[in-house]
Amino acid sequence: MAPLKKSAGNFDLEASIEHKFLSDVLMHALSSGLIPSDFETGFSFSEGSLGLDVKSRLLAHIDDASIVHVRGQDRVIGLELSYSGVIENTIGLSEWTINLPDGGTYVDPAINHTFRLPFKGKLTAAASLNFHTLGNSNLLVIAFTGLTDLSLHNIGDLAIGARFNELIRQVFERIWVVTLRTQIALPNLNGLAGSLPAPANEIFGSDAGQLGLLDVKDVVGGKPSREELHVLLEADQNLGHQSYASVAVLPRGFAFAVGVGSRWLKQILQDLWIGGVIPTTFDNSGKPDPAGDVFLTELDVTLFDGTIQFSATLQKTIIIPIAVKAVIELEPKAAAGLISFRVVATNIDISLPWAVAGGWAAVFFVLWEAILKMVLRGADAVLAPWAQSQLQKFLNDQTIELKPSIQWTGTPYTVDLAVNGLLAGRERLIAGFAATLSH
Repeated sequence: MAPLKKSAGNFDLEASIEHKFLSDVLMHALSSGLIPSDFETGFSFSEGSLGLDVKSRLLAHIDDASIVHVRGQDRVIGLELSYSGVIENTIGLSEWTINLPDGGTYVDPAINHTFRLPFKGKLTAAASLNFHTLGNSNLLVIAFTGLTDLSLHNIGDLAIGARFNELIRQVFERIWVVTLRTQIALPNLNGLAGSLPAPANEIFGSDAGQLGLLDVKDVVGGKPSREELHVLLEADQNLGHQSYASVAVLPRGFAFAVGVGSRWLKQILQDLWIGGVIPTTFDNSGKPDPAGDVFLTELDVTLFDGTIQFSATLQKTIIIPIAVKAVIELEPKAAAGLISFRVVATNIDISLPWAVAGGWAAVFFVLWEAILKMVLRGADAVLAPWAQSQLQKFLNDQTIELKPSIQWTGTPYTVDLAVNGLLAGRERLIAGFAATLSH
């Protein structure tokens, strides 16, 4: 397991999206017509006295598109496109009859000829990223500010010079930027963690979920080099602990990942505990039961480098009340949609089966309610009350299967996620996912 950097921004919640996944989203948007991929412009003129009619059209098609990092600009992403097309010129001369002195006539025949000049090239458009509050939501607004580069590789057999490239750049800037600003409707992102509502207690039912500030940063680095867009959240009660300059690519590459800070995790856990979101009464097998006689009276979680420690106090009355302290330290692993745990250390009286079951149940609900809801708000499986089937699997073999399929609201897309990494450090816990987009 790659170690987490001790100084990595220390934000309360950090969602990262790999540029490769964003590029996949962009290509799906182009192929499905959500974003236009074909453009046309042109002009025409006529000269009546000559019978001349000229029509010129420029038709362009986007062949490939990707999101790229713009060096030195943290809150800007680049849109790089490969395009091809044709410049079509149609020249027409109407039939022209000339009366000769001897009384005869000369007829100059009509001409109608079309010249087609194919071309191809690349362009890069810059887009600024900003959060804006609209009603109860914080919306990530992408504003295209212009073309930073455009080059034509060829127009037929013509050699292309710098001045002509600049002229075409200005033409495409007018077509692309104006069209995108006026035609593209940004999809509603309400099923992914990047579009957090305000307050975040809509996710957790937790007063500790009050939002402070939202920010973004586009980062590059790692081996091999990776590019990621990070959405950063500071809880209202934790303002001032963060370091924007320290935000960097994650130690492992994930299509989509969410990291929660240890400070905020403890705060939210206490709210979930006090608010009754996490069950406090169980039967002897560890399942939530309001009529059960095993009571959870204390619960805490501590992050270490590579491991997570859970501590819980359980009580049961057998003639007299018996209180048991359960401490479980686990090393998390995740791959192919399955989260599993290796027991590093445990301190539970194994002669009390109800305490063992209750201790592991407490671990499950911390993971399920406090962590997975953060990662996948909007996924029905995560929001199912108590998630009984997952709980039973966890009590049997200490594994959690997490392969949700989320309909991306406002778009024709479905995002299939499979957890493929769970990284623990003293400052934060990160859940990373492989993502497949379909429509």
